[in-house]
Amino acid sequence: MSLLLILSTAALVFSSHAYDFSGMVEKISETNRMTVNVTQPGTYGLQAKVEVLLDSPLPDLSCFKDRVLQFDILGHDILGRPVCDAYLDGINIRHLYFYRQN
Repeated sequence: MSLLLILSTAALVFSSHAYDFSGMVEKISETNRMTVNVTQPGTYGLQAKVEVLLDSPLPDLSCFKDRVLQFDILGHDILGRPVCDAYLDGINIRHLYFYRQN
């Protein structure tokens, strides 16, 4: 019984994070705004693009252009655009950016 509890606890620690959506960054408009193609594989004749905002500017956001990012929605701006945290392979892009700078 205790072995089952230990294995269950370990599974919770290593479970993957469920993101709100993911997509390929196609265009960077400002240091906190990007256009993301969220079309899923196998969807024909319909292409969905979303303008996504980061909660604060990130210098050189363009280094993430043409990358598939995952997004957690924090809220929406007055125009209804999602304000998000962005991740590349499960790592927040702010951490990746600042790691590359040092």
